[in-house]
Amino acid sequence: MNAEAGKSQIERDNFASRLGGNLEIAANALAQFFGKHHQHHRRQDYGAVDWSAVKYDFSGVDWSTVKYDLSDVNWATVFPEPAAAAATPIATAAASPAQTPQVQITAGNVQAQAATTFTTVVATPTTTANVKFNEAAISTTAPVVKSTSGKRGLGWDPTSPAYYASKLSGAVSWYFNWSPTPSAGMPSNWEFYANIWGANGIDKLADTLSGSPKLIGFNEPDSTTQSNIGVSEAISLYKQYLVPLKASGKVSQLGTPAVTNSWNAGQGLNYLSSFVSGCTNCNLDFAVVHWYSESLDDFKNFVTQAHQLTGLPVNVAEFAYTSWNSANEPNAAEVLNFMTSAIAWLDQQSFVSAYAWFGSMYVSEAKYPALGSANSLVSEGLDALTTLGKSYC
Repeated sequence: MNAEAGKSQIERDNFASRLGGNLEIAANALAQFFGKHHQHHRRQDYGAVDWSAVKYDFSGVDWSTVKYDLSDVNWATVFPEPAAAAATPIATAAASPAQTPQVQITAGNVQAQAATTFTTVVATPTTTANVKFNEAAISTTAPVVKSTSGKRGLGWDPTSPAYYASKLSGAVSWYFNWSPTPSAGMPSNWEFYANIWGANGIDKLADTLSGSPKLIGFNEPDSTTQSNIGVSEAISLYKQYLVPLKASGKVSQLGTPAVTNSWNAGQGLNYLSSFVSGCTNCNLDFAVVHWYSESLDDFKNFVTQAHQLTGLPVNVAEFAYTSWNSANEPNAAEVLNFMTSAIAWLDQQSFVSAYAWFGSMYVSEAKYPALGSANSLVSEGLDALTTLGKSYC
């Protein structure tokens, strides 16, 4: 026995004696084990211990004589550290999006295009993030998030050709196009949600609607770059034009205006709460929100608060992953990680009635600089789903 082993034995003997004579047999058994453990380190061999000799009945022990203060015991010698195990290589997981403070934004910058009665629009976020899409950065086998909830939908760019819509139809069950009239050539199993983008043409809406669709209200009225309608005016327009549409059966369900996720005064959930509380007897069916940022926790909290503040089911009619910071652009792996986690959560929430990823069209850096193609569900040539699209659709 070497000096170190002898020191360990002394420490163990002292330890056993201080626990009382009735523990002596147990201490000897432990000593046999620790001796073997000291020699073989990682091999825990109990085969040589005579456990039948160990006395388990301590009923006759005078515990008042047992000293419990073991502060001066050198535990490192009583329980020597085993040799370090060889490092085992592990796969490096894709980084999850960093938790960042909620960004104060006005999500969406819809550019109006001339129309006869209504304004046809294409939603365009306002910042200048230039996201570079790199399919090679993520697995070619997309983590498909199956949905049987019937909640999954799309914001369909009305200027997009309809021929590629069928590529997106797997798990998708509804769409809207920032317009009160459906787009031609859409899959027959997609439910159409009508949308009155702004106040323009609202007096002709009753003549334009067909099929008694669900109606999404004004597009981001809380943003000066969008429909830009104050709460009082929005309530007045609802009561004059939209509430009667539901009463007459021209629309089957009536949604609130679609607000941004800005935390500025009078925007986002503050606007939504004021509208719902002020629109008395409006018989609203669902709340509508948009969300563009990074944090999954912030997203969940935002959607949950929308429900709690209004008492209504929530339709997340637009959402996507963006940093709003050109110096910290999200990559394809981050977008995929966020989206798959977000839609799995949305499917599980009973208070979420519907949701739509913003990216059914090809999201180019030129047309959508705040998002970039990492948020695209389809390839640039509109001939295939991206890895993101395979997960969503």
